[in-house]
Amino acid sequence: MSIELPDAIEHIQLSELPTGWDALKYSESLPQFLLSKLVLFYPALAFAIPSVIVRNTPSRNILIKPLHPLMSQVKIVDVVAHEFDERLQKKADLPAISTAQVKKLQRRFA
Repeated sequence: MSIELPDAIEHIQLSELPTGWDALKYSESLPQFLLSKLVLFYPALAFAIPSVIVRNTPSRNILIKPLHPLMSQVKIVDVVAHEFDERLQKKADLPAISTAQVKKLQRRFA
């Protein structure tokens, strides 16, 4: 999915994150770290955080606060099917989104 966001993204550096933020069983300090940033009066609409999957790269994940006042300015630009390599999926995982489902989402957000 491609989206457009207003310029209200806070870039969180690796050095700012609590120890163990990237562990499979994250530390109890991580929810506290995020909670202070998720309150309604906090100015950022979204947060760019380092990727756990693609480590040591500029790649970031964007966490968006859906109740933020600027949320009405977020626009879905494109929805495309994304197929994961089968080697990355466990047998119990849900299948990737189908092309028909992608087209339905495109119509919904057009």
